[in-house]
Amino acid sequence: MTDSSDMKAKGITKCVVQKQMTHDQYVNSLAEKEETFVSQKTIGSLRHQLYTLETKKKALSPFDTKRYYINRIDSLAFGHKSIN
Repeated sequence: MTDSSDMKAKGITKCVVQKQMTHDQYVNSLAEKEETFVSQKTIGSLRHQLYTLETKKKALSPFDTKRYYINRIDSLAFGHKSIN
């Protein structure tokens, strides 16, 4: 397994990244265009009562949903004046 300090996943806890995710998942996400989902447990509260929550989250995705692609290389941010 690679050094976990090199692997990052926004919104995913560090222990899940260290224990469940591998470098091959990052490569497959880009090369095969497949999304990776992980399950993580957190502690939450509702009306001063503590609960253990298990959530399934999208950890890796090759798709950039915040960009408008003109072709495979050029892109614009959504809301740009050049987008019709």
